[in-house]
Amino acid sequence: SMEDLSVSVADDVLTIKGTRSLSLAPNFEEISQECFWGDFSRSIILPDSADTSKVEATFKDNVLKITIQKLKYE
Repeated sequence: SMEDLSVSVADDVLTIKGTRSLSLAPNFEEISQECFWGDFSRSIILPDSADTSKVEATFKDNVLKITIQKLKYE
């Protein structure tokens, strides 16, 4: 659930932390799956064009979607 997830941005790094529950496994169609359950953390270095002040995270049907806008250069 979304309550089990934390999405944060510091400088140019997006970090996703959470807990993967075994009870979710039978209820979704696998595209890719890692081999463990429990706590996890992933850090992703964002490109210079990412506007880290405009990050949106949504969670629906067990899918986390993170949208980051690009900086507008004038």
